[in-house]
Amino acid sequence: MRRLVPGLTLLAAGLVMVPVADAQEQERDSTAFCCAKPKPLVAAAEVVVVQLIPWSINRFVRDEDFAKISFKSIGRNMAQGFEWDPNSFSTNMFAHPYHGNLYYNSARNNGFDY
Repeated sequence: MRRLVPGLTLLAAGLVMVPVADAQEQERDSTAFCCAKPKPLVAAAEVVVVQLIPWSINRFVRDEDFAKISFKSIGRNMAQGFEWDPNSFSTNMFAHPYHGNLYYNSARNNGFDY
């Protein structure tokens, strides 16, 4: 146990220590993002890719019925209205919010503000 204590102390000290940047570096980092010119086409392209990857997996790899979409199926869904999906807890509490985060970050990373 005596051998373990110094190692744990160093580990705890390393976790507590936070690197502090000088004032010029902080100013440069804060102005670099706020003044970037928005890139709407790049952001839109990233959103399309974020949508295409899971759809492609569900459509072509897993062969799921819900991924077989067309303009006809979209029109039918709009006419019939909304319904509850049969997703599991992990999908609703992890995958859907994570996917929404990808939309948000694609815009933020391309110069758009909150």
